[in-house]
Amino acid sequence: MKKEYIDMKKVIKKPIFASGETSNIYKDGDYILKIYNPIYLEIAKINDNDIEKKMLAAKKIETIPEIEIPVSALYDLNNKRFVGVKSNYIKGINRYNFMKENLDYNQIIKDYDYFEDIFKRAKKEAIVFPDFANDNNIMIYKNKDGSKAIKLIDYDGIQTKDFSTMTYATVLEPFFITPTMVSKKELESEKLIFTPKYKKGNFFTQELNIYSEYVLFFLDLLGVSIPQIEQLLSFYNDTVAFDIFFKTIGLDDYDIQDKIWKLFNQTKQNEYLEADKYKIIENYDIKFLGNSYGKKARKLVRKK
Repeated sequence: MKKEYIDMKKVIKKPIFASGETSNIYKDGDYILKIYNPIYLEIAKINDNDIEKKMLAAKKIETIPEIEIPVSALYDLNNKRFVGVKSNYIKGINRYNFMKENLDYNQIIKDYDYFEDIFKRAKKEAIVFPDFANDNNIMIYKNKDGSKAIKLIDYDGIQTKDFSTMTYATVLEPFFITPTMVSKKELESEKLIFTPKYKKGNFFTQELNIYSEYVLFFLDLLGVSIPQIEQLLSFYNDTVAFDIFFKTIGLDDYDIQDKIWKLFNQTKQNEYLEADKYKIIENYDIKFLGNSYGKKARKLVRKK
């Protein structure tokens, strides 16, 4: 990736397009300028996650064109310090907002055939998407022929063969399972993805891609958080915890139950949903259960 020097005194005068704890984003014509918090850059470097080196080494991944690669690493014209990255502006809508307006259960199932294909291609390239379950980073747009396409943005949150990431999705909202069982503070920390099955040393494992599929799939389909099982396991033994979860969402298909159970078992390999996704549409109706914590929770009901 090339280096590009910008006048930060002018950049910070632009309206902020989006902001977060680690960066501010500015729109610059057909581009997005992501300017990092300097403290975050230092913390990342201390934790063996040198974002500057990662960005300079970034290049197009031919087998995964869905990954949006930044076009340049940005440096402050005044002090020559690395400050951020410049990326193409994707003229579309992030998947989180798209799903709020386009809740199509059959399309959800088809989408995950596509996502599984991306994960399988990513495995060959030793790429992991720790932040995949945050569907704000999945942009939906239209090709020139009008067909729907996606781009996976936020390259710094993608783990490559040589560079790890500090970014990961945390999806532990209580939704409707046990809203009074645990406090919001307890729900802010997700421990499972830091166990040896999902992280070795400074790098996440390929198992996390499959785990992320389940997290986002059940969020999309039912508005329920798979990681909440982790909270149930802190109160109950395995049998009771999983039983509560499955009964609450109405899932009684053993094959899918077993695959979800494996996500939390350190000695078992995760399995993609694959054809089991279609069994949900074939065998269940999806009923609205109620609002909880601002989410629309749904439940599976066996077809008669």
